[in-house]
Amino acid sequence: MMTKINIKWNTFFRLTQEYRENLTKMAKAACEQSKQSIRKVRQKGMSDVKKNKKGRSEDDVRTVEKMVL
Repeated sequence: MMTKINIKWNTFFRLTQEYRENLTKMAKAACEQSKQSIRKVRQKGMSDVKKNKKGRSEDDVRTVEKMVL
């Protein structure tokens, strides 16, 4: 059985400036890491496309390149 606990929202979730700045830094770091991961995947995709160009038409290669970017 669950017990109800009444907590004032304002006092429980009051953020200090230092904590907000820390959260901002963590969010920026996570964002940058995500961007780098996306770049790596795109670069790998483009290198795979360039390696497998042989025997393909230019239109097919360009279509795949556009899909990767």
